[in-house]
Amino acid sequence: HVQILYTAAVVKDELEAAISTATTLNESLSDSDLAAAITAAQAVYDNASASQDDVNEAVETLNEAVKQARYAAGLYITNPSFEEGVTVITKTAAGNEEQPEGWTVSKTWAGSAWNYAVKVAENATAGDNSYKVRFNWGSDSFSISQVVTALPAGNYKLTADVKNYNANNSVCKATLAANDNATDATTITAQTTLEKSFTLTEVTDVTITLTTDYTVGSGSSEGILYWDNVTLTAVAEDAVATAEDYAALAAALE
Repeated sequence: HVQILYTAAVVKDELEAAISTATTLNESLSDSDLAAAITAAQAVYDNASASQDDVNEAVETLNEAVKQARYAAGLYITNPSFEEGVTVITKTAAGNEEQPEGWTVSKTWAGSAWNYAVKVAENATAGDNSYKVRFNWGSDSFSISQVVTALPAGNYKLTADVKNYNANNSVCKATLAANDNATDATTITAQTTLEKSFTLTEVTDVTITLTTDYTVGSGSSEGILYWDNVTLTAVAEDAVATAEDYAALAAALE
């Protein structure tokens, strides 16, 4: 009777990628806690005796350290200016439907094969690229979103830059949302910055959503909206005016 024992190889690719990402980030942040987490993760990577559980735990710990370092620096949004890579979800007759890194296509069009959404080096307001959503032939809607996990309690301001190109009386409207806190659907006729302030009373997962709604015009219509420079900023408590503040100001002016 011969017993053959097989031990699965420990896969460290994800840990290697996490270390690379964290190291690149900390070149600009110089966060001491993140530096210590990178050192600890590297030790696991270099340990020939590390188990797969050890590696997986190191990845999770390092990713959490990255998140905390980003939050401490006010970097809540991943890929806010669409400078990172994309994943092609579908190919259409006119162009690809691309999902930017860090974002998820959360609602997609139902109609024309001439619609597309792509990263482009056009109309950027921050960095070199923007995210272009293009409609043709039929009214439709398109959204991308990302979840900012465990956002601390506090006051926040969410903004995004949008620019349009519409033909033959077609209309593009843009909506910016953080969970249920959303701007009104705004008809975009020029370069515009959408803004929405909101308050969290406890640690909350916040879904950031960029929605483009298109209403077809006459003839061969086309609607294009460019999104860029999505920012989420923590607002100091003393910078937030309350109803009582406004009432006091009004009384002082009487």
